[in-house]
Amino acid sequence: MKSRNEILNRLRTAEKKELHQPPVTADKILFADYPQDKSLLSKIFSTQLLGLSGEIFRINTTSDAADALLELIKNVDRGQCLAQRTLEIEQLIESNKRLSEYFTFVEDKAIESDEFAKYEVAITAADYLIARSGSIFLRCNTAGGRRLSV
Repeated sequence: MKSRNEILNRLRTAEKKELHQPPVTADKILFADYPQDKSLLSKIFSTQLLGLSGEIFRINTTSDAADALLELIKNVDRGQCLAQRTLEIEQLIESNKRLSEYFTFVEDKAIESDEFAKYEVAITAADYLIARSGSIFLRCNTAGGRRLSV
């Protein structure tokens, strides 16, 4: 019982201590090293993502994007791909009928977790690209939650 009481006492003591709040830093200071020309942010993002062993496909048209996606999934069985229903992804899939043979929109089908894991590919929209770190921000409240983006 002595150990239990010691742990409880430490927890009670910790509750009484004031939490140290880190200083608030203005965005202007945080991003002082960023270029004024915002069009350069995509180059910074690309550099950071490539530094993390990410891949980037620079595509100019929806048709080119569909062709690139078909090349990426060429070894995947038809019907083994999920897609989040967004306007951009719908347009992409509709631009090439062969893509519709591969993809099911996740909102069109209730999918249990064990069945979800059987799909080989999923595409989802990215809400934000974070240039500083090369990170991609995805929300989990759409398209089957975080399962679609993992």
